Amino acid sequence: MADARPGAIHEAMLPTVDLPTPVGEYQLGPSSGSRPRGDRVRLPLRICKAGEFHRPCTGFEPKGPDYDEFARFDRGELDSLCFAGRYRLDRKLGEGGMATVYRGEDLNFGRPVAVKVLTREAANRGVSLARFQREARVTARVLHPHIVEVHDCGVTREGVVYLVMELLRGEDLGAILRRERQLSWSRTRRLLLQICAALAAVHDEGIVHRDLKPANCFCTTRDGEQWIKLLDFGASTFSYTAEAERMRAGETRITAVDAIVGTPHYMSPEQVRGDGVDARSDVYTLGLLLGELLTGKLPFAGKSAAAVLAAQIYEAPPTLAELAPEGLRFDPRIEAVYRRALAKQPEERFAGVRELAEALRAIPAELEEQAEGVDADPAVAVSEAARPVRGAAARRWLSAAALMLVAGVALTAALLWPNAAGSRGSTAAVAGEVAGELRSDCGGDALP
Repeated sequence: MADARPGAIHEAMLPTVDLPTPVGEYQLGPSSGSRPRGDRVRLPLRICKAGEFHRPCTGFEPKGPDYDEFARFDRGELDSLCFAGRYRLDRKLGEGGMATVYRGEDLNFGRPVAVKVLTREAANRGVSLARFQREARVTARVLHPHIVEVHDCGVTREGVVYLVMELLRGEDLGAILRRERQLSWSRTRRLLLQICAALAAVHDEGIVHRDLKPANCFCTTRDGEQWIKLLDFGASTFSYTAEAERMRAGETRITAVDAIVGTPHYMSPEQVRGDGVDARSDVYTLGLLLGELLTGKLPFAGKSAAAVLAAQIYEAPPTLAELAPEGLRFDPRIEAVYRRALAKQPEERFAGVRELAEALRAIPAELEEQAEGVDADPAVAVSEAARPVRGAAARRWLSAAALMLVAGVALTAALLWPNAAGSRGSTAAVAGEVAGELRSDCGGDALP
């Protein structure tokens, strides 16, 4: 019969398993004693609301793994794990200080998923559990093509806290930067506009990400183009105006006013001070990302976290040209966007990510000029006359200039003081030798 209990939203098909006879309110096929092999059992599953943490349905439910069994799986002692009545895990993808992420399959829908499981220690800490719950709620609440999609979240009977998300294929921007060092302007512009679009949706909900960094910007592919998915809202908070409204409504604050949350190299000055933050804090971090994608470097790289945090508050950031490899010059419009985004005072920055996105769009993706050493879509624009040259090319042209100067002096001396040079023939020979050296030093094609 149909399950009419609150919270039991629908019935789903599960693979055949040998289970004891359940209570009568669950709809089954033939009796368990005579059920032919291959039949399926229909079990009701509780579907939580967006971000809602729930305990599994009481009554009939197969026992799932506890944290000890997860530890055995991590050590390779188990080939797979099935838990929460519907998910099968087959491989660990990565782990952090608070959670471990696994690749798995949703057996109800036959789709691949990523399952984030809170560590045993974090699950026993109230603040960690609350932040994990906030991550689930925020990610499920803000539906956007550039934000990772959440399918489910909950706590198993064994106390395992989990979050189920879409499985993404690709790599984060941190991995891309480690391999490529720096990106072209057109590519940086395209990726940052996608991040801005995701953050605009987040900010519209009164939420500040607070932990933007390359590792939390996952790059996948859609229609042959790089496609950003924003991850990890565990450090997110409400902007100070939204927080005030929530406090007036009687909701509990998760993060203390003076708490410092985030990654030091990607924190805004007000975030470092523990002040209230709003969308402009994320604008500051986007400025840091802009510089890192174009130059491969961050403006503040102290020897300790304390030094980096102090620099975020007090030190003026170097220009993009100062951060970049020698010889690269950036379009002044890019430098202006970078400088404004990294203003120490929030009111001096862009008012929000939409205004920052407009400034990025105003700069053409394809700049006319290209500095030496940058890929097809340049991140720099300088005139040919002003562009510095580097390496072997620089040495060749400096040698050529010196030799031309010598040739000019020799010819002038021959014309003004013919006797001093011995003869015009000898002077012409000297000039010919100089010209030959010029041709040789410049590869034979620099001079006629």
